[in-house]
Amino acid sequence: MLDNPFAVLERRLNRIESLITSLGQELQSQQKEEVLEVEDVCRMFGVSRTTVYEWRRSGKVPSYHRGRRVYFKKSELLRFRKDEIEAQEKGGEI
Repeated sequence: MLDNPFAVLERRLNRIESLITSLGQELQSQQKEEVLEVEDVCRMFGVSRTTVYEWRRSGKVPSYHRGRRVYFKKSELLRFRKDEIEAQEKGGEI
């Protein structure tokens, strides 16, 4: 016996609505995160583009791509800087 086609449609619509709601919430949380480009990171730390790309290549700072552009989350950069300062205070190198 086949399900009522309207019931099937209602379930599917409810599922789509749920997915859209969760996607919207995820986008809102991501929008709260300040994202910086390479030049912003250079100004923030007073370093060259080469240094920023070296941090990225070595995995010291996570980066994200959108097309050919590279972005960094400000919160992760601040955490990196804090860890770097703590390592220097302990006499180590990050």
